[in-house]
Amino acid sequence: MIKTLNLNKTWDLKGYWSLLNSDGKLESIAGILVLSPDDIRLTLFRSNGPNLDIGAAEYNLDTIKGQLLSGEKVTLVDAIWANSSDILAIYCIVGEHYESSKDIVFDSFFAYQKDLRNWIMKKTSTTEWQENGFEIKVEYPKKDFDININENFNISNFYNTNYSSSISKDPAFEQKVYINFKSLKTPFELKEVITKYFYTWNILFSIMVGRICNIDYLIGVKDEKNIHIFFRKDHYKNKDILTCLMFLPFYSVKDDLENILKSWFNEEKEKNIYAKELFISGFTETNKLTKESFLNLFQALEGMAELTQLSYYLDEKLFKELKQTIETFLEKKGCNSSTKKNFKKRIANLNKKNSAEDFLQRLISEKVDSQIADKLKIDKDYISKMTKVRHHLSHNKGSNYNSIVSFNEFHNMINKMIIILIYYFLVQNNVPEAIIKERILEHSNWIGNFIRHIERTNE
Repeated sequence: MIKTLNLNKTWDLKGYWSLLNSDGKLESIAGILVLSPDDIRLTLFRSNGPNLDIGAAEYNLDTIKGQLLSGEKVTLVDAIWANSSDILAIYCIVGEHYESSKDIVFDSFFAYQKDLRNWIMKKTSTTEWQENGFEIKVEYPKKDFDININENFNISNFYNTNYSSSISKDPAFEQKVYINFKSLKTPFELKEVITKYFYTWNILFSIMVGRICNIDYLIGVKDEKNIHIFFRKDHYKNKDILTCLMFLPFYSVKDDLENILKSWFNEEKEKNIYAKELFISGFTETNKLTKESFLNLFQALEGMAELTQLSYYLDEKLFKELKQTIETFLEKKGCNSSTKKNFKKRIANLNKKNSAEDFLQRLISEKVDSQIADKLKIDKDYISKMTKVRHHLSHNKGSNYNSIVSFNEFHNMINKMIIILIYYFLVQNNVPEAIIKERILEHSNWIGNFIRHIERTNE
């Protein structure tokens, strides 16, 4: 029996799968299901694929039901024939059969991430010894947070402590901390569990920890039954990270966590999800130092400027007020149509976009604390050089940055963009600015030693 389905491991699961045969009838076919971070692949032990000439629509399979030799029910979701014997899928559900992907809903779901325990930083298990041997007493802590984000769902954490013992050894404890999402109204659909709720949480959690955080396993709960969810994901082999190396440990934001989470989940997603996705993409790639990472982060900064109207000479509200005032003035003066038309053209120029270099200058001067800008050594000349790198990478395919900046300078530019974006996202989501400043200015060992690296290479 499968107790936990770790998303960072590869699983080979044998079983039988219900598929339509050439007569259009369901047939049970033996096969092996391989689950890995990059692939969900079912290989049948005999060819049962479609005629590859009959059109792509015939290859798509909403769900495939199967049963493992160990007894568990399995449903593959969003599947497609790769060839005559292999089927690829996006999701794998272990523990239940579903006729349609629309039927897969959960009352709640929880995820295990190793970094959660160190982020919260709490140990609670105790052992009490008696004369006739020993008795193990496990104390479960209360939830550290339990927050109704809005009328639709709640976020909390909970603990699970396991122990093992033998005659020759003292008892050993293993404590795990979970992040839990509970529906307060409409049940969670499978796809939104991953792409909406958990993804949004993990961006914030990764920012607070200081690196992209793994998810080890994800479990949906329906009618008090645990159902394992496996999905294809990027794989990052991170070692445990100590609390002191995290950017914003739980204790530093504990008093403000409710406001932070409510703001993070309830903000107008359509306005800044693009910038967030580009940021997390660039953040993910930082260990590779690729031009894609640089461009994603730069585009996230551009998205941030759009959101704050910094990419325009005047913000939208001020522009409309100014335009209305001038048009009213021209009417009162009785100006002719030619004069009015000429003024309208000049007014329109006030709402044109800044150049990339101009909006970055405004971004640093208006939205980033001056002490942080000084710490990062971002001045006018540095911004000009960053813009040149961006232009070069965007317009010279296959070309590299070496003709403009060194490897260390390129590395530093990526790191500094990450810091600016982290600063912006957290300030916009109710993290007290004083806490962020203190971590950036005083704690030089966070987020992969970015600050120390910047200081060392700038000396």
